[in-house]
Amino acid sequence: MSQATTNQSEATILAAQALIQKIQSEHQSLHEFYTAEGFNPEKTGQLLEQALNEQAKAQIQTQLDTDLRDVEQEVAEESARLAFAQSPAPLTSHFNINHIA
Repeated sequence: MSQATTNQSEATILAAQALIQKIQSEHQSLHEFYTAEGFNPEKTGQLLEQALNEQAKAQIQTQLDTDLRDVEQEVAEESARLAFAQSPAPLTSHFNINHIA
């Protein structure tokens, strides 16, 4: 392994460790805040997770409904185009009215 690769690996490991430390510190601060405010941090976390999951489900359902309407409209439009393209050409008259025999 080259020196540059080793330095890059060490820098990545240090950055990851610093990020883990930051997240753990923020988690502890949040836990202390909830406790100081008289909330059970675990219960509060569960309620927030449930609320976020319900909100995410509602957003997903709304997007799904919109996508389904778009697909149905696209299918209807394509069906109309195909029906028009496959319809027989209108009959034209082979008689020339101005033709005098």
